[in-house]
Amino acid sequence: MFFTCYKGSAHVALRWESIDYALNNPRGKMLYQALVKHERELGRSTIPDETFFSILNHNPDVFPIPGAFTGVHEEHTAIPLARAKIWSDFNLPCGSGHWQRSICIFGLADLPYLFKQPHFFANKFLPNVEPWAYDLLELWYATKVHNETIYGHLSDSFNSSYYHASPYATAHL
Repeated sequence: MFFTCYKGSAHVALRWESIDYALNNPRGKMLYQALVKHERELGRSTIPDETFFSILNHNPDVFPIPGAFTGVHEEHTAIPLARAKIWSDFNLPCGSGHWQRSICIFGLADLPYLFKQPHFFANKFLPNVEPWAYDLLELWYATKVHNETIYGHLSDSFNSSYYHASPYATAHL
């Protein structure tokens, strides 16, 4: 079995069918065991969580995992949708001024940025860095979902064009 190795985010959003494939399909199991064996032979961690799902997702001919990406494989094809984060090399301000392993620890001043992001989750908050920021983001989200439920339509702030245009939404199995 030949496939191309990929490294990607450890944070992924998957369909249930994809999880079932990864855990129960013989090819998914074989890939996982190969990564574990490789790590054991090297005698050190090789960040398998950043390779396992990326390899499954970007080799649809070998691993026909539901939702696998079938588009052009370039480094910056699209912004991964799982988690919003600000890396130190993004040249974006970190509102809290706190960084951990080159990732901004979100604070109150980052909330306007987060309110506009298309991501499913926000990374990273810490309880000792402006804890109100997390609470306010959670309240904003709960209020938004509540209003959408009551009024029967998505919030005006929701921009579906990002998802419609994303290669991850248009080029998959």
